[in-house]
Amino acid sequence: MACIENGTLQAYLDDALTRDEKKVVMQHLETCSSCREELEELQALESEIEFSFQEPDVDIDVDAAWRSFENKIQGKEMNNNTIVIQNSEKRPKPKGVLKLTTKTKRFIASGVAAATIFGSLAFPQVQVAADQFLSMFRVNQVEMVKLTQEDMNEVDRWLSREEEGTYELKGLGEIGISERTTDFNSYSEQSRFNRVQDAEEAGYQVPEIDSLMFESLNIDPGYTMSFNLDVTKANNLLTQFGVEQQFDEALDGKTFSLQVGESNNFDFKRGENQINYSKIDAPTFTVPEGTSVEELKNNLLELPFVPYNVKRQIQQIQSIEETLPLPYIENEGEKVEELTIAGNKGYMMSSDQVATIMWQEGEHIHVVDSYTVHGQKGIEKSRLTDQELKSIANELAQ
Repeated sequence: MACIENGTLQAYLDDALTRDEKKVVMQHLETCSSCREELEELQALESEIEFSFQEPDVDIDVDAAWRSFENKIQGKEMNNNTIVIQNSEKRPKPKGVLKLTTKTKRFIASGVAAATIFGSLAFPQVQVAADQFLSMFRVNQVEMVKLTQEDMNEVDRWLSREEEGTYELKGLGEIGISERTTDFNSYSEQSRFNRVQDAEEAGYQVPEIDSLMFESLNIDPGYTMSFNLDVTKANNLLTQFGVEQQFDEALDGKTFSLQVGESNNFDFKRGENQINYSKIDAPTFTVPEGTSVEELKNNLLELPFVPYNVKRQIQQIQSIEETLPLPYIENEGEKVEELTIAGNKGYMMSSDQVATIMWQEGEHIHVVDSYTVHGQKGIEKSRLTDQELKSIANELAQ
């Protein structure tokens, strides 16, 4: 196999490849010293860039910064079509929702993805919105500065570690992870099994599917992700974004949470085709007693950075306490089909590149998908046909 292009290596570092594409890259890196050296150079360059944007290690008076920030905002009539940035240039404010990367434009179903959805709905009313629409006054530099993407990435990195603990949101609240279902995270060796016997000895059942060969099992642990906001400050910031809906004051200092279900992620192979199957304990969303779930749902829908198609899916939920949204983000050339899998309502998303089927049975969510993997010399592995994937889904549901 020829050496991997730099763009593909960078996508590998950015976690922007599919599971199958990652495997192809990893297998190549095992035997190609030239590509390993190139990858190390890219990693070193990325570390240099990240270091350049790190904030000075100083204590910040958050309340003073907030007051200064509000005074500056209230002392000016801000143009709704501009943002404040460090070099004082004016650029148009994004209208509508932010564009998502390619890897997010698919069904969002796994426990980790579910946590990410509600993490983006509940926490980044400060971090994401400030990153995209406003600048925040920083006391130690006495200037208006634009929050960097690194500020956002830091939260993502903390969440991805899946470690129990609390992350302080700089005076605006906190996010916590607790009640993890395993004593390991999804990145540890304990979470991966390459033989059926090893998986079954560890207590995990591997489904048998005609003509499919088991390749691996990866466990994503379940856990509770909790949020505790300073509602007054969060609502002030939302008002400055022009958002009419506000978080209920009754939520101030109280906790609402998402129970992320444990996910068993299987890789199968049939000839040149790769098939991924995930079985996830259905997650649940809980709020403090006396809080209107419907009101909270509506407030989340009003956040300016929640994509329209995700909002549309949430709006269709009758009871957010019992049902987690499984959003589908439409892409050009993709189609959605409602279907029945072993008597259960399900959905299929398909395009030339990917086909995904999702259904819920009892307290478990099931997702099966197949991707087209592109190599440097054209298509190396094509995805299964829609009918083939439907057949596998029905067999899994038996």
